[in-house]
Amino acid sequence: MSGERGETSILGLLVAMVIFAVVLGATLTTFAGGTTATRQANERAEAADRARDAIDRVGKSLRNLASPRADDGAAITTAGPYDIVFKTVAPAMPSATGNLNVTNTKRVRYCLAVTDPTRARLYEQTQTWTTQAAPGPPAPGACGAAGSGWTRTEVIADRITNVIGGRDRPLFTYASAADATVSTAIHLDLFVDPDPRSPAPETELSSGVYLRNQNRPPKALFTPTVVGSGILLNGSASADPEGETLDYTWTDNGTVVGSGITFLYSPSGPVTERVIGLTVSDGKLTDTSTQRVPR
Repeated sequence: MSGERGETSILGLLVAMVIFAVVLGATLTTFAGGTTATRQANERAEAADRARDAIDRVGKSLRNLASPRADDGAAITTAGPYDIVFKTVAPAMPSATGNLNVTNTKRVRYCLAVTDPTRARLYEQTQTWTTQAAPGPPAPGACGAAGSGWTRTEVIADRITNVIGGRDRPLFTYASAADATVSTAIHLDLFVDPDPRSPAPETELSSGVYLRNQNRPPKALFTPTVVGSGILLNGSASADPEGETLDYTWTDNGTVVGSGITFLYSPSGPVTERVIGLTVSDGKLTDTSTQRVPR
């Protein structure tokens, strides 16, 4: 009888050990699953926070957009769905002997590098100078490529999935359909996903910026009328989008011959076809229109 009790005790112990192992395995599996879920949630939160900071950074630069000037060109020089280059005003610039850049203007580029579409990175590239006039923008190059005229290059957000799976979801969209470089507003849209294989949805972050300092170029339009004493040139159809007062300059085959909104031009020499041009300026930006006039 004692032998049977011993066998029963051993069998009960084995059963208990098996049950404990099953319970322990399930507990460890649940713990591992919870740890993985927590880690993934933290990664998503961190990626979203970094993308949110990046959008705020881009928006701040756009809100401080430098007003275009005639001596150094338009403020925005590149306006693409995944690449934008523009001049902005920095709160402060490093002091330097002989620094003539008293307006603290700098040029920035924000672009999306999609070598790996599942882990695309948003770069900020900065060009600074100490001269009074801005240098030309750096030569076009791969997003994030160091050098080539850029003073500093930095990744400001990653795990971006705007173009994952062949999808085309622009990072930048512009209010102007005709010419994005003179847009009055820019919309930013970032999709972020640290693990595209996970069933969890992407995080979408959006923002819109009104370009309060943007200046659009004027439009030169004129009517030439041949009269007995010459050619009556009328530029009253020209206009400036912001309603600025325009300066008018008239040319004949590239040579300046007069000024004013209307001008009676009496050319000398034989009667021939002439290329008459009108250039209008708002003091910062210009536009030129030409017509062939048989006189």
